[in-house]
Amino acid sequence: MQDVSKLFPKTDSNLLLSVMALERKFPDMMPHVHLEVIFPKGTNVDLPKYEITEKYHVQAATHRWDKNILVVTGMMNVHTIAEIADHKTVEKISGTANAAFY
Repeated sequence: MQDVSKLFPKTDSNLLLSVMALERKFPDMMPHVHLEVIFPKGTNVDLPKYEITEKYHVQAATHRWDKNILVVTGMMNVHTIAEIADHKTVEKISGTANAAFY
């Protein structure tokens, strides 16, 4: 668990372990993931939102009450989550993963 935290400091370790477990259990498909991507206060999230939806073909929306959070939903693996976390303005990523097929 500590190794995961060191490798991916911006991402919730439990989320990554859940995604890894689902990838191992269902190797032919990616897990369905719901992320909350947190940016610093005052950050305009429109550009990262556009970049995420275009590059990864997932849905992204600005959080209803907190405008510095993007809610991202779609099929993605650990590599995709790690790439999103590598964006220079991302502070933290948390979320859930499941094996839903929708």
